[in-house]
Amino acid sequence: MALFRRLIVQRDKAKLTHYANLALNAVINHAHGGGPILTTSLVQGSALGGGFEAALAGHTIVAEKRCRFGFPEILFGLFPGMGAYTLLRRRISAREAKEVITGGGTWLAEDLHRLGVVDHLCEQGEGEAFVTKMLSRHSRKPGLTRFLRVASRLSDAELDEMRRITDEWVSAALDLSEEYLARMDKIVAYQHRVNMEAAKGPIVTIRRIGEQPSVP
Repeated sequence: MALFRRLIVQRDKAKLTHYANLALNAVINHAHGGGPILTTSLVQGSALGGGFEAALAGHTIVAEKRCRFGFPEILFGLFPGMGAYTLLRRRISAREAKEVITGGGTWLAEDLHRLGVVDHLCEQGEGEAFVTKMLSRHSRKPGLTRFLRVASRLSDAELDEMRRITDEWVSAALDLSEEYLARMDKIVAYQHRVNMEAAKGPIVTIRRIGEQPSVP
């Protein structure tokens, strides 16, 4: 976030576009890499903003209970522009995808599992063991593996949509006012505090889908 904030202030559209496309290509390669490869996203802790988009790019999403997900971008005048809407819509309805993106708060893995965003839940600290067992089961079912790969492959229309949204994200970023840049600074500081607190103990402040967030 600090990098693209600096590029916004410098009005450097070329570098901001390059940054955005690098991020988008990483998501596309994860989701659409091709070949006999399935990817699994394991979330331990928080998946916010680009971290959430990276998790969505996996063919399968596994999350430890009480992990948090969210897109804070809406709070500082932006939106997640590197694949979030397209990838969410492959898992849930367009209305639900818009709610997740525009809510601005954070949601528990349990909530997103019920909604259909997260595929599998596991207990805290057991994520790696869960994924290892799951992959072992998949290796004995080649038909399942092949089906998941085919079902998850992005269409040309979806790829075009993702690139158009990223272009719109660059335009929106360059239009941000000083007020929203100040909000961005507050959110960066807030996320740092939340991460520090999460490292010390259990998370106690969670917003659920439908609740209205406030700017920290």
